Amino acid sequence: NILDQNSGEKSSPMIVEAKPKICGSNLIYAKQDGNIGAVNFRTGKRVWYKKYGEISSSGWPRLRGFTCYFDKELGVDIILLPSAEGVFCINSNDGSLLNSRCKKGKLGVYESRVSPRILNNIVYVATINPPAIQAFDYLSGKVLWHKELTVDKASGRSPSSSPRMVTIPSWTWDMANSQWELIDKRYPGL
Repeated sequence: NILDQNSGEKSSPMIVEAKPKICGSNLIYAKQDGNIGAVNFRTGKRVWYKKYGEISSSGWPRLRGFTCYFDKELGVDIILLPSAEGVFCINSNDGSLLNSRCKKGKLGVYESRVSPRILNNIVYVATINPPAIQAFDYLSGKVLWHKELTVDKASGRSPSSSPRMVTIPSWTWDMANSQWELIDKRYPGL
């Protein structure tokens, strides 16, 4: 099977819950050994197959998604891939790290396992070790802000939010003005 070639590593398997996605002319997929790859979605021919970062984690070896984003300036689809050591920014055409963006191809150092979001050149990343949300400038890779999502067990309070509540940034589409609007949602503390 073409998708299993070059995958001889012996390590505990990752639980992959990420759906394959079409990114430009390629179908991007993830495997249990921590590799991701691309096949031409029209022909099924393999384009590339690589491993990025470490799959070992803080006890939660899962990949729940990745993001595909078209960079208009570069004219290429970019994959934002969460890992145990940050989010990798990958050229979907050839699998290379995107050195001209994301601080030489990688955002942050904390473990993330869910799809990052990008809006107006800001990449939002949820991390699990430590539990937090971060915002990065997509072009430079600079951390714009970091919000810890921990709760003090003694008081039940989350730092800088009301008791047992965590504020998480979200967006809604303003149909009247045809633009995204940043909103805050409050959730019970974690």
